[in-house]
Amino acid sequence: GDVVVSLPDDATDIPIGTTVVIGRNGDGNVVFASEGGSIIQTPYSLPIQIALKFGKVTVMKTAPNTWEIEGNLLKN
Repeated sequence: GDVVVSLPDDATDIPIGTTVVIGRNGDGNVVFASEGGSIIQTPYSLPIQIALKFGKVTVMKTAPNTWEIEGNLLKN
């Protein structure tokens, strides 16, 4: 099935600079969502998801409450 990856706001203590690689290994979609007051920055329109099976994206916390996502994204 589909998976929603929630990117948390600063109520969850994740240091700026934290970087995670997330992959889509099954047939379901991997969709990204902001949680609380967090902001998602990406070159594509929201909502975003990993485009292809076995595709990967990099998620990085770049500022307070701010996440950037780049990689194999579905272009909306």
